[in-house]
Amino acid sequence: MGQLSRFLARQIWIALVWYMRRPPIKRMRRQVTGLMPGQFGERARQSLSRQDRFARKYGILMLTWSLNLLFASLFVTGTYILITTASENGWLTVPSAEERANLR
Repeated sequence: MGQLSRFLARQIWIALVWYMRRPPIKRMRRQVTGLMPGQFGERARQSLSRQDRFARKYGILMLTWSLNLLFASLFVTGTYILITTASENGWLTVPSAEERANLR
């Protein structure tokens, strides 16, 4: 699970970085902070800069961790469904003494 989630996290991260470097996205980010007057605009730019630094530092790690949680959840859910189905179909019941005698 670790290798798959690491690979997927890297691919997703590459796509996100590519998308954020597109001119329309850059323009939108500048316009959003430019709409705020005076010191609020400066604080918004600083906040955006802090968020970008945090994302560069921990983003891929958080993405990998999230994918590991997703795969663990899928595994637990699949196992639960398999066991429930097996129980409902009688695959997990213990045969009676007669049935065991007939099997021998």
